[in-house]
Amino acid sequence: MKYDGLVVESSIMCGQCALARNGLTTHNSESLCFWTSIKELDGKDFRCVTYYYKKDFDTEHYLVPAKTNPLILIPTPERAIVEYIQNEKWCDEGTLIEALKSYLFRYGNTEKLFEVARFFGLSEEHLSYWITEAEEDEEI
Repeated sequence: MKYDGLVVESSIMCGQCALARNGLTTHNSESLCFWTSIKELDGKDFRCVTYYYKKDFDTEHYLVPAKTNPLILIPTPERAIVEYIQNEKWCDEGTLIEALKSYLFRYGNTEKLFEVARFFGLSEEHLSYWITEAEEDEEI
């Protein structure tokens, strides 16, 4: 949240940062991670901001403006999880399991998670696999 005030155009948060801002992981979200439609910026780290390329990303659904800066759009917990699963190049399995366990503990059911997965084209089988992994994980 330290750098939120520096954002001057509408930006959609992603990755571990989006999970952390939803309270689903203990990942340090001091730096910001945003989607970009500019391929040359993919993976570029500008000290306090990292950009990840996604050709077509949704700018309207399952997003909430950050209280610290309404130009920062934070995905709902469900969208944050779904997009994290869909982007395996930077998806850390341990972080994903932690996020899913936190989600299941907090919300108790997965109906909304499956709804968002369908909307973003993540298969039920793929989501079910990760939910099962989280449910069977014995780490605290």
